[in-house]
Amino acid sequence: MAPKSPHAFKKWHRLVAETSIFILVSGSFWHLYGLQIGILYLALSFGSLVLLYYFQLE
Repeated sequence: MAPKSPHAFKKWHRLVAETSIFILVSGSFWHLYGLQIGILYLALSFGSLVLLYYFQLE
């Protein structure tokens, strides 16, 4: 397992960065593939993000 970077985002900085990327990519999927695919991606990625934080995974 690789060592963690000393410059890695901490707590809320990481959450803000991940949420920003999440919103940007979800909007891109909606724009490129339509509303249904955008909503599907939004639901799957949001569920994944919530579970990552719930189980405190990296």
